[in-house]
Amino acid sequence: MTPQSKLPFFEIIRRTARGVGFVALVFSLVVGVLLVTDWLQGGQARTVCSSELTQVLAAARQSSDSNTVTLAREMDRMERHAYFSSAAFRAVGTWMLVAGLLVLVGCLHLAARLGRRIEDPRLYPAADPVRADREARLAMLVTCAGGLLLVVIWARASRSASASTPAAPAVHASQAMAPAKVEMVVFAPKTTGAVTTYWNCFRGPGCGVADGVHAPVAWNGKSGSGVVWRAALEQQGNSAPVLWGNRVFLTQATANERTVMAWDATRGNELWRQAVADGGKGDALPQVSSDTGLDSPTAVCDESGVYAIFGTGDLAGFSPEGKLLWQVYLGRPEKSYGHASSLALDNGRIFIQYDQDPNGRLMAVDAKDGKTLWTVPRALGAVWCSPMLVPGVDGGRLLLVNGQGTLSAYDPVRGAEIWKVAGVTGEIAPSPAYWSGRVVVAMSAARMVCYQLAAKPTQLWESTESLPDVASPVAAGGLIFVPGNNELVCVDAGTGTNVWTHEYSGGFYASPLVCGGRVYALARDGVMHIVAVERTFREVATCPLGEATDATPAIADGRIYIRSAHTLWCVGSK
Repeated sequence: MTPQSKLPFFEIIRRTARGVGFVALVFSLVVGVLLVTDWLQGGQARTVCSSELTQVLAAARQSSDSNTVTLAREMDRMERHAYFSSAAFRAVGTWMLVAGLLVLVGCLHLAARLGRRIEDPRLYPAADPVRADREARLAMLVTCAGGLLLVVIWARASRSASASTPAAPAVHASQAMAPAKVEMVVFAPKTTGAVTTYWNCFRGPGCGVADGVHAPVAWNGKSGSGVVWRAALEQQGNSAPVLWGNRVFLTQATANERTVMAWDATRGNELWRQAVADGGKGDALPQVSSDTGLDSPTAVCDESGVYAIFGTGDLAGFSPEGKLLWQVYLGRPEKSYGHASSLALDNGRIFIQYDQDPNGRLMAVDAKDGKTLWTVPRALGAVWCSPMLVPGVDGGRLLLVNGQGTLSAYDPVRGAEIWKVAGVTGEIAPSPAYWSGRVVVAMSAARMVCYQLAAKPTQLWESTESLPDVASPVAAGGLIFVPGNNELVCVDAGTGTNVWTHEYSGGFYASPLVCGGRVYALARDGVMHIVAVERTFREVATCPLGEATDATPAIADGRIYIRSAHTLWCVGSK
């Protein structure tokens, strides 16, 4: 074929641009239809508040049949997976639609400009249209394949970036931490008196490790054996009891009323209860799942009072005698399931993790009057885990905050971000575990990663096995105890490898605690499984309440305080 028989180069480019534009048009139409379909079907919101799930969960709470409970857990897991899949599709799909439209407009514009070019009449009759079409199709296929390859590379790079720490050297197993004795290392709350009995926050001041060696190992809710006292609760809830001196505090909520209550820790008689007014002044309440409700966040307390937050966005402080000190309205939380992040407290400062989409933020307010001390904007999306305080490398304190893809450390006094590292992704509910200058964050369908705290934290290891879903892991004695849906897993804290796994019929929403060399893992069926902090599984005792429970217990002064579906229990020595 002579040079004169070849189609002009600009004609090939024009036809290729037109073909790529047609592919971009079809791509954009498909993505647009899928986005509109997801929106019309309710998308994310529908997966959270389905009536079928609500009915199954209600049936599971009232049934002792293991099959019913297993079905409820599986449906709940699938609904939450569907929600986050829908959220991810909307985010990625929007960008894909924009990219497709840009390619469409660009290619059609290029084809139109080249189409206005005056052809050389000497070349046009000798053109080979078959070859031109073949070359145009080949160019179009190469362009589309290249674009698809770039999308795949981008997706893999994004996933790797969210699942690994930047340039963090791994530590060889021989250099990792050796097993150590059980220790409690966080901070005693502020006190000017002789109060020595306290459990003043979610999982206590020791990140799940109780001070002392005295905790009961035998009780039965049905027979009353080992039960010191019990108090009836009008409403189910997930917030945990907290304790200061001789007072036990708890919150409960309905769509009509939010309440803070106090009991005598010795005898179990109710001391007072106070309602918290709706700061939203009649605005629509947040849509919440039956598992979360409006009282999932756990309160905090100190010698000056008790401070509670509800899923309505209301934060209030009460004196130990029940007098309202102040109330602050933070705005309705914008997140599925409902707000569940518990408060943290340090030296008169209350810390609120208000991660949501949009308008996420971390706040500190003064426990005396509720005035804002500092606010840090956060745009990481919604999570349901809680902040915690740990020792810093300089002897001070760090406020650790787990977020979507990022673990951050803040100065609790000024609110300045000190460092951040790659964390875990997904519907994050488990809070971090801490021991001996190390911190672990984990989430099912993502990973578990361990960092050595320093001015620039170093990743020690990561694992994708045996990950928690709702309950938080706890670390003690060189081991990490990870609660799963139907199992408790012991992990070597130095290497991240599994040491042992024990299966149970009931899953775990309550976070396990450690006291006296024993792990206290409270299952959803109300059975407390007590196992030894050892590298070989050894069951110490099994203690049933006879009522379902999802709330994390409190341990103080040789007693355990447990919230079940309809009762607040105190078990231990009388």
